[in-house]
Amino acid sequence: MTDFFDTIEPTLYDLSLPYVVPGVADAREVRQRSFTRLMDRATRWTGIDIGIGTGSDIVTLLPANASGQIYGLDESRHLTEKIGASGRLPSPEHHEIAAEVLIADFAGDSPAPMLLERVPGGVDFATSAFAIHNVPIERQRAAFQNVAQMLKIGSPFFYLDLISYDDGELRRSADEADIAFIESMMTLVPQGVDPAKWHGLQSRWIEHYQHENYLSPLSSRYSASITSMLTDAGFGAVEVLYRFHNTTLLLSRRER
Repeated sequence: MTDFFDTIEPTLYDLSLPYVVPGVADAREVRQRSFTRLMDRATRWTGIDIGIGTGSDIVTLLPANASGQIYGLDESRHLTEKIGASGRLPSPEHHEIAAEVLIADFAGDSPAPMLLERVPGGVDFATSAFAIHNVPIERQRAAFQNVAQMLKIGSPFFYLDLISYDDGELRRSADEADIAFIESMMTLVPQGVDPAKWHGLQSRWIEHYQHENYLSPLSSRYSASITSMLTDAGFGAVEVLYRFHNTTLLLSRRER
């Protein structure tokens, strides 16, 4: 999984995300409103971001006046390099938030123990955006179990990712729509970007989407569905806050 993300220039990664994920801006806006509604503004939060990457996603979740400590879990030293060096999120609006990167496999044995050494009682919230779908389906259950173990009981998990449909025809249609989105959007080269690099990245994103993504269905009779994996990990009712093609925002809380 890390091979692709360790070859993307971090600035191009951040720039390209809205060009490769339909609806990402709207999903982030819904997520931020939900976070503000659920979390006490006066609290100095602790949180974990599974697949923090460059940190550009989590700054769209937190309100500008937030303070606290964010732990970022990721396998890529490349994308997380600036966060690790600075100890801060990449936004002047979030200068009161310290950030520590934990390099580990989402679905491995070490993430929860690493985090709980730092925050023995668990964190106040968890978030993950476009990361767990990169883990092979047979290992995604362990990733969600790790998330649950790192959360306090009753704390929310904001899960934004590519999640497939249960119905085969809907699944094919959503996949085709996502690929068409990348093909059409990335024909537009942002100002100041080398066209050769941009179009090369377009080809690589399409290849990654077609061959290196592991999209689980949202809910079905199969144990590999997202809802069943979250429930088995100890989460309560799963609320769908946003959905457009495969882009899906879920909210749930750890119950046990």
